[in-house]
Amino acid sequence: MDSGGGARLVDKQRGGGRLRVPHHRRRTPRHGARRPFSHNVDWLTVSTEPNGILLHAETNNHHSRHRRFSLEVRQGRQTATLTGTQGCMLAGGGVDLIVPSHREVTLPATGGQAEVRTLYKGWWVTSITTDGQRLRLDNAHGMPDRRGRLHIEHQWLTVDITPAPDGRGRTITLTAAPNDTGRPRTFALHLSSGETYTDISGTQAQGDPSRSPQSQNATTQSEAIDNHHY
Repeated sequence: MDSGGGARLVDKQRGGGRLRVPHHRRRTPRHGARRPFSHNVDWLTVSTEPNGILLHAETNNHHSRHRRFSLEVRQGRQTATLTGTQGCMLAGGGVDLIVPSHREVTLPATGGQAEVRTLYKGWWVTSITTDGQRLRLDNAHGMPDRRGRLHIEHQWLTVDITPAPDGRGRTITLTAAPNDTGRPRTFALHLSSGETYTDISGTQAQGDPSRSPQSQNATTQSEAIDNHHY
């Protein structure tokens, strides 16, 4: 569970994420008596402790998106709003610090682009797989530069990473060359944030082999031979 509004993160494990709020933001009864307080709303429980407020995520978040919460605390005439999120579960466990807009992409047979955006930007590319051929990348070749940009080419697939327009996450642009192999092509982009991993995979539809440069050259040569005989 990620925190906002100045809260201090105590435990960010999924299903038990806890945030502890400084004592001066603690909610107390109007008459100043510091009686215990506990209230549950959906998946979040808010309770008081001797040294602050405790926010507890009661259930695992198995959804593909983060869950968000907002808490308003008041002391006298002063108020403060605390906001935060609970990350989404991954197949391997842990908090998703990448959060892509799409995990599966389809590219046109004629060649073209597809765009994927990520919620966060603290990640890098560990490898790219096209048609079963894997290209492993070290930090020097898989980490975006200081401007947040990265360019990778592997066989028929090109990957360009740039900062997202809102400046928060990143944009991944996947560009495929025309598929004239006569069969579908597959790819996977493997991303890591250090503790968690995410794959963006997809296919490129089968193209028309007769439109490949090799096929067109062969047809032109055959026509030239036929014309020569006549």
